[in-house]
Amino acid sequence: MFFIPTNKFIKWSVSKKLTIVEIGAGTAPISQMLQDRGISCIPIDLFPENHQIILADAQKYEYFPEHFPIIARPCRGEWIQNTAQKALTESGKCLYIINTPNEV
Repeated sequence: MFFIPTNKFIKWSVSKKLTIVEIGAGTAPISQMLQDRGISCIPIDLFPENHQIILADAQKYEYFPEHFPIIARPCRGEWIQNTAQKALTESGKCLYIINTPNEV
C-alpha cells in the first residue's frame, strides 16, 4: 500500500463530513484505516475480494457532492482517465495517487 492517510488528511475529511470512495479497493486497506478512525468509506471494486467491498464499475458508479473519490493504484490508462473524469464531474473532486518507480 503506498497511500497512508495522515492525521491532517483524516482531520480534514472529518471536518468536511466527506464519505471516502475507495476506487479499485482490492482488499480495501485505505477504507479499513479510515473507518478505524471514524470516517465514512465506500470501498468499490469490479472484482471485490471480500463481502465488505461493493461490486461496482467505477466508470458507471454514481458519485455525489459529499463523496471524495480516491484512486490509489499503480496503473494508468483509459480506465483511470474515464473514472477520474466521471468522479470529478459528479462530485467535484477526485484524488489520484500513483506510485511511480524511479526510472533510470
